[in-house]
Amino acid sequence: MKTSQKKLWRLIAAAGFSISLINVVISIVQYYYMENNIGIFARTVGLIINLMSTLFFSYLILNPFMFKIFAINFYIYGIGNFLDKGNLLGFICIVCSYYFFYADNFFREHKSFKISVFLILPAASLFQQFFTVNPLAFFVSTMHVIGGSLIFIIISLLYKMISQNELNEKKNIFLDSKTFTNQDLVFLEKVLAGTKYRDIAQLYEISESKVKNRMIEIYRILNVKDKTEFVTKFCNSKFQLR
Repeated sequence: MKTSQKKLWRLIAAAGFSISLINVVISIVQYYYMENNIGIFARTVGLIINLMSTLFFSYLILNPFMFKIFAINFYIYGIGNFLDKGNLLGFICIVCSYYFFYADNFFREHKSFKISVFLILPAASLFQQFFTVNPLAFFVSTMHVIGGSLIFIIISLLYKMISQNELNEKKNIFLDSKTFTNQDLVFLEKVLAGTKYRDIAQLYEISESKVKNRMIEIYRILNVKDKTEFVTKFCNSKFQLR
Protein backbone atom coordinates (compact mmCIF):
# COMPACT_ATOMS: atom_id res chain seq x y z
CA MET A 1 0.00 0.00 0.00
CA LYS A 2 1.04 3.59 -0.55
CA THR A 3 2.84 5.75 2.01
CA SER A 4 -0.14 8.14 2.12
CA GLN A 5 -2.41 5.22 3.07
CA LYS A 6 0.01 4.17 5.78
CA LYS A 7 -0.05 7.68 7.24
CA LEU A 8 -3.86 7.67 7.15
CA TRP A 9 -4.18 4.36 9.01
CA ARG A 10 -1.52 5.45 11.50
CA LEU A 11 -3.55 8.61 12.13
CA ILE A 12 -6.69 6.51 12.65
CA ALA A 13 -4.79 4.29 15.09
CA ALA A 14 -3.52 7.36 16.95
CA ALA A 15 -7.07 8.72 17.22
CA GLY A 16 -8.25 5.34 18.52
CA PHE A 17 -5.42 5.29 21.06
CA SER A 18 -6.40 8.76 22.34
CA ILE A 19 -10.06 7.79 22.68
CA SER A 20 -9.19 4.51 24.39
CA LEU A 21 -6.85 6.28 26.81
CA ILE A 22 -9.64 8.69 27.79
CA ASN A 23 -11.97 5.71 28.24
CA VAL A 24 -9.40 4.06 30.52
CA VAL A 25 -9.41 7.13 32.76
CA ILE A 26 -13.23 7.10 32.83
CA SER A 27 -13.25 3.37 33.60
CA ILE A 28 -10.84 3.86 36.51
CA VAL A 29 -13.07 6.60 37.92
CA GLN A 30 -16.12 4.35 37.52
CA TYR A 31 -14.30 1.40 39.09
CA TYR A 32 -13.28 3.21 42.26
CA TYR A 33 -15.93 5.90 42.72
CA MET A 34 -19.19 4.55 41.26
CA GLU A 35 -19.65 1.28 43.16
CA ASN A 36 -23.27 2.08 43.92
CA ASN A 37 -24.28 2.92 40.36
CA ILE A 38 -22.42 0.30 38.31
CA GLY A 39 -21.94 -3.37 39.19
CA ILE A 40 -18.49 -4.81 39.80
CA PHE A 41 -18.72 -7.06 36.72
CA ALA A 42 -19.58 -4.18 34.35
CA ARG A 43 -16.86 -1.96 35.87
CA THR A 44 -14.22 -4.68 35.60
CA VAL A 45 -15.13 -5.67 32.04
CA GLY A 46 -15.18 -2.03 30.92
CA LEU A 47 -11.76 -1.35 32.43
CA ILE A 48 -10.21 -4.49 30.90
CA ILE A 49 -11.65 -3.79 27.43
CA ASN A 50 -10.44 -0.20 27.42
CA LEU A 51 -6.96 -1.22 28.59
CA MET A 52 -6.78 -3.88 25.87
CA SER A 53 -7.98 -1.39 23.26
CA THR A 54 -5.30 1.10 24.31
CA LEU A 55 -2.64 -1.59 23.89
CA PHE A 56 -4.05 -2.66 20.52
CA PHE A 57 -4.10 0.89 19.17
CA SER A 58 -0.57 1.59 20.44
CA TYR A 59 0.57 -1.48 18.48
CA LEU A 60 -1.38 -0.31 15.41
CA ILE A 61 0.36 3.07 15.46
CA LEU A 62 3.57 1.16 14.74
CA ASN A 63 1.91 -1.41 12.43
CA PRO A 64 -1.04 0.38 10.80
CA PHE A 65 -1.72 -2.29 8.15
CA MET A 66 -2.42 -5.05 10.69
CA PHE A 67 -6.13 -5.13 9.86
CA LYS A 68 -6.62 -8.33 11.85
CA ILE A 69 -5.68 -6.41 15.02
CA PHE A 70 -8.20 -3.71 14.09
CA ALA A 71 -10.77 -6.48 13.62
CA ILE A 72 -10.09 -8.14 16.98
CA ASN A 73 -10.11 -4.79 18.76
CA PHE A 74 -13.48 -3.73 17.34
CA TYR A 75 -14.91 -7.19 17.99
CA ILE A 76 -13.99 -7.05 21.67
CA TYR A 77 -15.31 -3.49 21.90
CA GLY A 78 -18.55 -4.60 20.24
CA ILE A 79 -19.11 -7.45 22.69
CA GLY A 80 -18.34 -5.11 25.58
CA ASN A 81 -20.95 -2.63 24.38
CA PHE A 82 -23.53 -5.38 23.99
CA LEU A 83 -22.87 -6.50 27.56
CA ASP A 84 -23.18 -2.86 28.65
CA LYS A 85 -26.49 -2.58 26.73
CA GLY A 86 -25.00 -0.15 24.20
CA ASN A 87 -26.44 -2.12 21.32
CA LEU A 88 -26.12 0.43 18.53
CA LEU A 89 -22.45 1.16 19.19
CA GLY A 90 -21.87 -2.55 19.72
CA PHE A 91 -23.43 -3.29 16.34
CA ILE A 92 -21.27 -0.66 14.61
CA CYS A 93 -18.13 -2.13 16.20
CA ILE A 94 -19.08 -5.68 15.12
CA VAL A 95 -19.71 -4.50 11.55
CA CYS A 96 -16.33 -2.70 11.52
CA SER A 97 -14.72 -5.87 12.83
CA TYR A 98 -16.31 -7.92 10.05
CA TYR A 99 -15.05 -5.57 7.35
CA PHE A 100 -11.52 -5.55 8.77
CA PHE A 101 -11.53 -9.37 8.86
CA TYR A 102 -12.85 -9.31 5.29
CA ALA A 103 -10.08 -6.91 4.17
CA ASP A 104 -7.56 -9.27 5.77
CA ASN A 105 -8.99 -12.21 3.73
CA PHE A 106 -9.97 -14.02 6.93
CA PHE A 107 -13.26 -15.18 5.40
CA ARG A 108 -11.75 -16.38 2.11
CA GLU A 109 -11.90 -20.05 3.16
CA HIS A 110 -14.75 -21.73 5.09
CA LYS A 111 -16.64 -18.44 4.96
CA SER A 112 -20.01 -19.72 6.23
CA PHE A 113 -18.46 -21.52 9.20
CA LYS A 114 -16.28 -18.56 10.21
CA ILE A 115 -19.16 -16.09 9.97
CA SER A 116 -21.32 -18.39 12.10
CA VAL A 117 -18.63 -18.56 14.79
CA PHE A 118 -18.06 -14.81 14.46
CA LEU A 119 -21.74 -14.13 15.28
CA ILE A 120 -22.01 -16.45 18.31
CA LEU A 121 -20.81 -13.98 20.96
CA PRO A 122 -22.74 -10.95 19.63
CA ALA A 123 -25.92 -13.05 19.43
CA ALA A 124 -25.39 -14.47 22.93
CA SER A 125 -24.73 -10.98 24.33
CA LEU A 126 -27.96 -9.70 22.83
CA PHE A 127 -29.90 -12.76 23.96
CA GLN A 128 -28.88 -12.36 27.60
CA GLN A 129 -30.28 -8.83 27.55
CA PHE A 130 -33.77 -10.21 26.97
CA PHE A 131 -33.73 -11.56 30.52
CA THR A 132 -31.93 -8.66 32.22
CA VAL A 133 -33.52 -5.45 30.89
CA ASN A 134 -36.98 -3.99 30.51
CA PRO A 135 -38.72 -5.70 27.51
CA LEU A 136 -39.68 -2.37 25.93
CA ALA A 137 -36.14 -1.02 26.29
CA PHE A 138 -34.80 -4.25 24.77
CA PHE A 139 -37.23 -3.96 21.85
CA VAL A 140 -36.30 -0.32 21.16
CA SER A 141 -32.59 -1.14 21.34
CA THR A 142 -33.06 -4.12 19.01
CA MET A 143 -34.89 -1.93 16.49
CA HIS A 144 -31.92 0.45 16.57
CA VAL A 145 -29.67 -2.45 15.61
CA ILE A 146 -32.05 -3.52 12.81
CA GLY A 147 -32.21 0.07 11.54
CA GLY A 148 -28.43 0.31 11.68
CA SER A 149 -28.18 -2.96 9.71
CA LEU A 150 -30.41 -1.54 6.99
CA ILE A 151 -28.30 1.63 6.79
CA PHE A 152 -25.09 -0.38 6.43
CA ILE A 153 -26.67 -2.53 3.71
CA ILE A 154 -27.77 0.59 1.82
CA ILE A 155 -24.31 2.17 2.16
CA SER A 156 -22.65 -1.06 0.97
CA LEU A 157 -24.93 -1.30 -2.07
CA LEU A 158 -24.35 2.35 -2.97
CA TYR A 159 -20.59 1.95 -2.62
CA LYS A 160 -20.66 -1.18 -4.78
CA MET A 161 -22.74 0.58 -7.44
CA ILE A 162 -20.46 3.65 -7.48
CA SER A 163 -17.33 1.46 -7.66
CA GLN A 164 -18.79 -0.56 -10.52
CA ASN A 165 -19.70 2.61 -12.44
CA GLU A 166 -16.17 3.95 -12.00
CA LEU A 167 -14.79 0.61 -13.16
CA ASN A 168 -16.97 0.66 -16.28
CA GLU A 169 -15.96 4.20 -17.23
CA LYS A 170 -13.02 4.20 -19.62
CA LYS A 171 -10.22 6.64 -18.90
CA ASN A 172 -8.98 8.33 -22.06
CA ILE A 173 -5.21 8.24 -22.56
CA PHE A 174 -3.93 10.49 -25.35
CA LEU A 175 -0.76 9.41 -27.14
CA ASP A 176 1.48 11.52 -29.34
CA SER A 177 0.77 10.73 -33.01
CA LYS A 178 4.45 11.40 -33.79
CA THR A 179 5.44 8.45 -31.60
CA PHE A 180 2.47 6.10 -31.96
CA THR A 181 0.46 4.83 -34.94
CA ASN A 182 -3.06 3.56 -35.43
CA GLN A 183 -1.61 0.07 -35.52
CA ASP A 184 -0.11 0.68 -32.07
CA LEU A 185 -3.57 1.58 -30.79
CA VAL A 186 -4.88 -1.77 -32.02
CA PHE A 187 -1.94 -3.55 -30.39
CA LEU A 188 -2.69 -1.82 -27.10
CA GLU A 189 -6.40 -2.57 -27.29
CA LYS A 190 -5.81 -6.23 -28.11
CA VAL A 191 -3.26 -6.70 -25.33
CA LEU A 192 -5.65 -5.14 -22.79
CA ALA A 193 -8.34 -7.54 -24.02
CA GLY A 194 -6.03 -10.47 -23.31
CA THR A 195 -5.13 -11.28 -26.93
CA LYS A 196 -1.82 -13.09 -27.37
CA TYR A 197 1.01 -11.63 -29.44
CA ARG A 198 0.70 -14.56 -31.84
CA ASP A 199 -2.95 -13.80 -32.58
CA ILE A 200 -2.22 -10.08 -33.04
CA ALA A 201 0.55 -11.01 -35.51
CA GLN A 202 -1.84 -13.20 -37.51
CA LEU A 203 -4.30 -10.29 -37.71
CA TYR A 204 -1.69 -8.14 -39.51
CA GLU A 205 0.12 -11.05 -41.17
CA ILE A 206 3.41 -10.15 -39.52
CA SER A 207 5.78 -12.10 -37.29
CA GLU A 208 5.06 -12.56 -33.60
CA SER A 209 8.53 -11.24 -32.74
CA LYS A 210 7.73 -7.96 -34.51
CA VAL A 211 4.63 -7.50 -32.39
CA LYS A 212 6.48 -8.44 -29.23
CA ASN A 213 9.39 -6.09 -29.92
CA ARG A 214 7.06 -3.20 -30.67
CA MET A 215 5.09 -3.83 -27.47
CA ILE A 216 8.30 -3.91 -25.44
CA GLU A 217 9.16 -0.51 -26.91
CA ILE A 218 5.66 0.79 -26.09
CA TYR A 219 5.93 -0.50 -22.51
CA ARG A 220 9.19 1.44 -22.15
CA ILE A 221 7.56 4.64 -23.44
CA LEU A 222 4.57 4.19 -21.11
CA ASN A 223 6.95 3.62 -18.20
CA VAL A 224 5.86 0.06 -17.38
CA LYS A 225 8.26 -2.85 -17.17
CA ASP A 226 6.21 -5.60 -18.80
CA LYS A 227 2.84 -6.80 -20.08
CA THR A 228 1.51 -7.63 -16.60
CA GLU A 229 2.22 -4.15 -15.22
CA PHE A 230 0.76 -2.58 -18.38
CA VAL A 231 -2.53 -4.48 -18.06
CA THR A 232 -2.75 -3.71 -14.34
CA LYS A 233 -2.04 -0.01 -14.76
CA PHE A 234 -4.15 0.62 -17.89
CA CYS A 235 -6.90 -2.01 -17.57
CA ASN A 236 -9.58 0.70 -17.49
CA SER A 237 -8.07 2.92 -20.20
CA LYS A 238 -8.85 3.80 -23.78
CA PHE A 239 -5.95 5.00 -25.94
CA GLN A 240 -6.31 7.72 -28.55
CA LEU A 241 -3.93 9.65 -30.80
CA ARG A 242 -3.58 13.41 -30.75
